[in-house]
Amino acid sequence: MIDRLPRAALAAALALLLPCVPVPAAQDGAGDKKEDPAKPDAKPEEGKKAEPKKELPPAPSEEEAKEFLKTFEETLKKMTDEDAIAGVEKLRGWYAHPETSEDVRKDILAAYKKVCDLRTREALVEATAKSMAEFGEKAVDLLKFVTGRAIEQKVPSPGIVRAGLGSLGKIASPKPADVKFLTELLKKDDEFIGDAARALAGYAKAPGAIRRDIFEEMLKMSEGVFSKSEANDQPAKRRWNIWGTEVVEAMQKVTHTSWTKPPEFRKWFNDKGEGGGKNPRTWADAEPAK
Repeated sequence: MIDRLPRAALAAALALLLPCVPVPAAQDGAGDKKEDPAKPDAKPEEGKKAEPKKELPPAPSEEEAKEFLKTFEETLKKMTDEDAIAGVEKLRGWYAHPETSEDVRKDILAAYKKVCDLRTREALVEATAKSMAEFGEKAVDLLKFVTGRAIEQKVPSPGIVRAGLGSLGKIASPKPADVKFLTELLKKDDEFIGDAARALAGYAKAPGAIRRDIFEEMLKMSEGVFSKSEANDQPAKRRWNIWGTEVVEAMQKVTHTSWTKPPEFRKWFNDKGEGGGKNPRTWADAEPAK
């Protein structure tokens, strides 16, 4: 019986099942180093041989995936967080593999749901939410559930909230309900407004209509607080110090501008001229300037 396995036997079984597929991990933040697109044919330094391209290992077969998932789910509650996170990482690699079947991906997402149900194991749920950044829109509903639950519980779980919002920002689902989930968080506790703003900054390449709606929500919620802060209202100053920088940076990204204060954004947004926020051409679906 699985539930009677001695700890040593369980550890041995996991050691066989948990070697991770070497698929690149999800990246954090917009500041990560990227290759220069202007130099696609860069040559290796003189005297050094170019390293051969690494080929991905084969995608898991359905039989292999089902066997691993069955053992993982049956032993999940007995695993240490370290072992469970290793299992989650293996599944992340499988899900992200371009040749993994949709049936296997569906089963992996179901396993993730069982992991997320272990709400008291914060480190495990946080790692699971973070790993879903590569799963695309199919993971959004689970991410919203996990993030919302972590915010609304009696004692919020900041690590889970930030991991969930970070993944939602990287996925940047254009569905109205998904965008609204994030903009509604701008009205929640100050502690999480900056995290919501960072997620909304992930919409920098979204269609213009979506970017404009996101920008309006951030502008409306920020300009009154900023104005009071400038007038030396102490509660407003505290609020602005908590999340003002993140909201301004998010507004810069979705508008593709470099204004630094809400009044400047408002003046720009009321401008009908070339490049102004009231000019429809400003919100053309073009790539943002780098």
